[in-house]
Amino acid sequence: MKKAVLLFLIAFSMVACHKHHDEPEPVKDSEFTILMYMPWSKSGSNDNIYSCFLKNISGMKTAIEYERGLGNRRFLVLIATNESRAYLIDIKYKNGACVNDTIKTYTGLTGGNYTSVSGLTSFFNDVKAEAPASSYALIIGSHACGWIPAGQRVGAKRYVSLARGTKAEEENLPLIETRWFGNPSSETYQTNISTLAAAIRNSFQHTEYILFDDCYMSNIEVAYELKDVSDYLIASTCEVMLAGMPYATIGSSLMKKDYNGIAEGFYNFYKDYVNDQGVPRNYGTIGVTKLSEVGETVNLMKQINNQFSFEGNIDEIQRLDGYTPTIFFDMGDYVKTLCKDATLYAAFENQMKKMVPYKRCTDEFFSQPSLWERYTIPIDAFSGITISDPSMNSSATNHLKTTGWWEATH
Repeated sequence: MKKAVLLFLIAFSMVACHKHHDEPEPVKDSEFTILMYMPWSKSGSNDNIYSCFLKNISGMKTAIEYERGLGNRRFLVLIATNESRAYLIDIKYKNGACVNDTIKTYTGLTGGNYTSVSGLTSFFNDVKAEAPASSYALIIGSHACGWIPAGQRVGAKRYVSLARGTKAEEENLPLIETRWFGNPSSETYQTNISTLAAAIRNSFQHTEYILFDDCYMSNIEVAYELKDVSDYLIASTCEVMLAGMPYATIGSSLMKKDYNGIAEGFYNFYKDYVNDQGVPRNYGTIGVTKLSEVGETVNLMKQINNQFSFEGNIDEIQRLDGYTPTIFFDMGDYVKTLCKDATLYAAFENQMKKMVPYKRCTDEFFSQPSLWERYTIPIDAFSGITISDPSMNSSATNHLKTTGWWEATH
């Protein structure tokens, strides 16, 4: 009898183990999921941003391998390979190296998948379903131009010749060295910041941080739009070199949410940066904005705007772009000129330190506003975030008063 019972238990355990093996394990919530989102951004035959995206992913893998894995975190990539196809990839750590696990292939995509609230929400929901977590973070790699709405021409369009020239002419054009404007050749693939904010609210609800690996995204107009959907905004005040964020250097800090480490790692990389052609391009600016402090900044800025109008020389404010006229000015330097009340300005200056607790910049920044123009401009004042209030550029003045920032502070 005892022998029979023993045989039954052994048989049952074998069946149970076999059944457990065949059934997929339920998806468990992780502590933290990071999504690196790289929508279709390539424009023109000389735009090699896609190859840089691949290097960016490789850099993040280097950081994961350095940390010997993700711990209780997940790292997913959603990358478009052409206008209509994209992949959702789960980066996993196995046997000392990172491997790609392609979760989903998207085909037949149109611009609306990237630029509509419903399209972005669908992408983000796929990430939540695959990698549910207690919190999320978002890294966005593409061309960009700050808060300027989709479909707007900004300065000289550097891709005009690519659209009009012959193939031979295209091949002789200089390489674009920075990440610049959504998708310069097509409004179809340009996403407004308000759309991004709405999609985050619909899906993730909130993120730990949003890192823009794009040009000009560290500005107060963008920060205002995102203040309710993220804790931190990490971005550059100026153009970002085509190499993008140095993920191999800052990836560990991104995983640990070490914001000072992110800023320092960025600076240490770019202060000595040399591009793949061996040309020094040691230019870089970064600001980390604590979005919960934007509200108090709004209150102070409204007081300042109610009392003062700008009467200084606009050319004396620190510019942080190469456009003519300037669009993006250093915010701290602008308010220093605008506000004539010492007590009020001191309160504003103290608030700026709270709102942008981490920032770094090289001595100069690089700007290439058109194919034929390249500038290096000294940085004498740097607060880690820009403002467009004083701009006389029609790309700004035609739309600035419709921004949430302007409406809240004027």
